[in-house]
Amino acid sequence: MINGNADNSDWWTNPKIRRGAWRPRLVYLCRCKSITLQGITVCNSPCWNLHPYYSDDISIIGVTIRNPDNSPNTDGIDPESCTHVDIIGTDISVGDDCIAIKSGKYYMARRHYRTTSGVTIRNCRLNHGHGSVTIGSECACGVRDVLVTRCIFDSTDRGLRIKSRRGRGSGSILENIVFDNIDMRDVRMPFTVNMFYFCDPDGHSEYCQCKTPLPVDELTPKIRSITARNIICTGVDVSLLTVYGLPEQKVGIVSIENITAHFKPESERVPA
Repeated sequence: MINGNADNSDWWTNPKIRRGAWRPRLVYLCRCKSITLQGITVCNSPCWNLHPYYSDDISIIGVTIRNPDNSPNTDGIDPESCTHVDIIGTDISVGDDCIAIKSGKYYMARRHYRTTSGVTIRNCRLNHGHGSVTIGSECACGVRDVLVTRCIFDSTDRGLRIKSRRGRGSGSILENIVFDNIDMRDVRMPFTVNMFYFCDPDGHSEYCQCKTPLPVDELTPKIRSITARNIICTGVDVSLLTVYGLPEQKVGIVSIENITAHFKPESERVPA
């Protein structure tokens, strides 16, 4: 067990206040190759739990990750600018996104452009948290070739969650993102794409949040292709599918195939 003991300190209190140093991640793999983490428990991280960064050939197998569901920014696994990542048989319950696939902010893309690619997430149970599997929002180098299959998403706010915004850059291209054979249980919003996500200090700026078309330039991100198929959603609460693209850069192909959905009886119905 790797226990961050954040529950015995004040890291989760006023989390945006810096205390001499930013809240640490619990396991940080920086510029590594051929690493396997297997059969361990990671818990009570001050911030992100597992953060592979600029690394290749990473296998995370049979790992359990636990943080309270109200602990801020305690993502489970955040592969960032990595290639060939296998996340298999993990059991994650945290206070933020269970798995968040990233590739850095714009300044990182200008210095060291490195796309995250070749990510397989299989036979995992992702429980609580804001998103089961998230792409972004820091994805300036792009994300491609992601397969999520044979997983259970249980009681998260969102299932498939893609979040980006203006300013991530023209190199932020998301493509060939595939979710197949997923059992979503009490996931409030199973499929969510939001190109107006407000992360970072400028996320609420007029540039990021403007709803009128702006010029397509070196700061404009793009979503090319997303596929969700063979998925059962029970206990949907808010919406089954939400896609919110930029007016100047439309979302590309979103393919939804063989989806079964049941809403909670008490869910609000909007009159036609």
